[in-house]
Amino acid sequence: MKKIGQFSFILVLTLFLGAGLMIGCAIDDGGGDTPQSPVDDEGSGGGKWGTITDIVNVPGSPNGIVVDSQGNFAYLTNKYALLVLDLATRQLTKNYALTLDIGSDLNGIVVDNINKTDSLVALHAFGGAAIADVEDGSQVELISASAIYGAAFAQGFLYAPSFNDRVVYAASIDGSTQQTINPYPEGGKIAGPCSIVSTPDGSTVLFGDEFNNAVHAIDTSTNTVIATYVIGFKPKHIVPIDENNAVIVHEDDGTVAFIDLTNPAGVPKLVSIDSLEGVEDLVIDPARTSLFVLHRKKIEYEGDNYGLYQPEVVVLDLSIKTVSSRILIDDDKPASWPDYDLAITPDGSTLLVAGEETIYFLE
Repeated sequence: MKKIGQFSFILVLTLFLGAGLMIGCAIDDGGGDTPQSPVDDEGSGGGKWGTITDIVNVPGSPNGIVVDSQGNFAYLTNKYALLVLDLATRQLTKNYALTLDIGSDLNGIVVDNINKTDSLVALHAFGGAAIADVEDGSQVELISASAIYGAAFAQGFLYAPSFNDRVVYAASIDGSTQQTINPYPEGGKIAGPCSIVSTPDGSTVLFGDEFNNAVHAIDTSTNTVIATYVIGFKPKHIVPIDENNAVIVHEDDGTVAFIDLTNPAGVPKLVSIDSLEGVEDLVIDPARTSLFVLHRKKIEYEGDNYGLYQPEVVVLDLSIKTVSSRILIDDDKPASWPDYDLAITPDGSTLLVAGEETIYFLE
């Protein structure tokens, strides 16, 4: 997912997820295209999540953050390096210089996700997509293209959407093959690929198409588009709930769309969340019951409103599709247009939010 920005920081929120959030998720297949407001959209001020207990400085402006499957390490990038954060000691333990030439502009190279064996991380920048070995930091460019907005692993391939080329590229991890995936091979329409994710089992890759306000599904066994879901807005932020359901969050107006991946002709279930502008990133907890939405919240600073923002995490209970809490990160360092990134540990206890050269620990 594209999380490029010049202003960011890393925040670690330790969440004590209650039993109510650990129940199974039930997706409503019904509903029309009119957004419905959640019953509880006020949430809490974040008190149940604790307070900042530690602060660690991070060099540069981090772009993207991922956590391995054991919850031992987090991986992030700044403009110059791939950094390794030991989550037990809360220390940066490794710093690998970025040697890739994939069109990294002022925003740098972004780390997107980690493969199933915790051995490789996916990287992207405007001019391409690559992989990096987490043990020795070696990097290999697999895809060279224009306007790459994300990268995702699935079934031995790296997938990357090219907005300018109007396609998704799929490159085998060993570099032996590369395929081009076009959702409209017969012409008539062109795609505007703007985001990409894979389902938990890797059987399907979903990518957003902002020209057609749609999400397309790729069968990773054949690398062909098998379904298209009309959302009604630009799908820049997508998270699979499971192999059969996904959620898409509008970038600025608070609309959340739930889609049934088994029914491409179905109408998305829409929910409206108040005060949810400037969405930066999404993650879902390992139990697949809570969605965490990181966005920019406009604030007043020192008595004046100069258009400054601080990060806020909005927690959505997926079983009832309502906001359960809001966590405003009051770090006393608001920025004019910051970018943030979000990750979660595999036990669901800790959220990590990346940006602004700082790591905050909330416990």
